[in-house]
Amino acid sequence: MRQEASFISINKTVVGLIVISLFLLSTSHVYAESYSATSDVRDDPSLSNTTPYSKVPITHGLAQDSSLNAAFAMNDNPRFSESETNYTSKNYTNHYSGAGASAKDWSFSFAPYLWLVGINGTIGAKGQTADIDISFGDIWDNLDFAFQGHAEILYRSKYGFFVDATYIKLSTKNVRGPFNIKATMKMNMWEFVGFYRFFEQPSGFKNSKGQPKPSFYADVLGGGRLMNIDNTINFGGTGPIGASNQISGTETWFDFLVGARIKWQIVNRIFFASRTDIGGFGLGFSSDFSWNFIGMLGVDATDWMQILLGYRVFYDDYSDGTGNNRFVYDAWMTGPIVGINFVY
Repeated sequence: MRQEASFISINKTVVGLIVISLFLLSTSHVYAESYSATSDVRDDPSLSNTTPYSKVPITHGLAQDSSLNAAFAMNDNPRFSESETNYTSKNYTNHYSGAGASAKDWSFSFAPYLWLVGINGTIGAKGQTADIDISFGDIWDNLDFAFQGHAEILYRSKYGFFVDATYIKLSTKNVRGPFNIKATMKMNMWEFVGFYRFFEQPSGFKNSKGQPKPSFYADVLGGGRLMNIDNTINFGGTGPIGASNQISGTETWFDFLVGARIKWQIVNRIFFASRTDIGGFGLGFSSDFSWNFIGMLGVDATDWMQILLGYRVFYDDYSDGTGNNRFVYDAWMTGPIVGINFVY
């Protein structure tokens, strides 16, 4: 009886050990499968429908045992940080493909530039007019001072607004009969323009962070241009009398404008950009007509800096008053542009 009881006890012990072993084996197998699945999520961004692996049921089929859940839950495992366990495959794809960074809502840019402008046309004040003709080749002799800057904000790659500021002071001399005539023009031009990006074509080009660059985009523009012109004309006598006189006048007007612009990424680091607009429309507070065109090539020197080289043509025809109070500005302004654009 003792031997039989001992044999039965041994059999129970063996059976118990086998059950425990099978239990532990099945548990470790489930853990391994869960870990493998979450590794696939982390290593394969194509698994976009996989659940976050912090939510994977670790003790599949054994959820009733809270002690096992506590023992094997990945959030309690020091192998996994909080940032890792909260990663979904979609976040993974966005993060490592650059899609998340390119989808930021706001972007900013600022471009100081120099417009090496020549001018050809007629300016006048107090009923007197003078022809002004300054070519690009004469720019260093006739340009007293100039500054230009362009600041832009873009929201969700669709809606934007920019301000473009220009200050130029030019002077020229010519002889008309017995007089030396010196004409000086100071121009302040401010453009306030909103735009909508109605077309954008993706490309295979990417920046150093792996974020894609658009191959081509087009914007429609609408806004206004504030002009302030100060014309001064000095008449100096060349004969024995040597009589001299100075007249000056200042005018400010505002033109509504409409236009469009495009950008084409030719190769990975070189692009072409162009903008044109018309304005004025003969309103009581505006010019009769204005036209603006800019074309330029750009180089992406870095992800945040672009080198710009282009050409600008601007025409404006404005006049106001009669007789001795007449003010005239009817001129073409043309010349190359050089600048640097900083992107944030």
